[in-house]
Amino acid sequence: MVQQPISNNNFLVLKLKFKSVRALLDTGSVVSLISERFAKQHGLGVSPVRDHEHSFLISASGKPLDIVGISEFSISIAGLSIPIVARVARYLSHDFIMGSDFLQIMGW
Repeated sequence: MVQQPISNNNFLVLKLKFKSVRALLDTGSVVSLISERFAKQHGLGVSPVRDHEHSFLISASGKPLDIVGISEFSISIAGLSIPIVARVARYLSHDFIMGSDFLQIMGW
């Protein structure tokens, strides 16, 4: 079993390009999301959204999210490398939100 410190019971500390970052674990989010600012800050590539399915998401407050692309990158949790596909939103309440898609990959 891989043990990883979780602070505030909702955040997971992980490595991204050898830097420690915090991600919000959000079971209410169907997909993983990063902010556009986070993508730029960490040098993550962003591909344009090509279809409507990937570009239309609603926030918890009921407002539509402005999805600008998709980013594929790897994170490391306790030495385990995990590929992530995240929607890139212009603005988010948290820079990195790991949704239920991540939890399914992990078998949680």
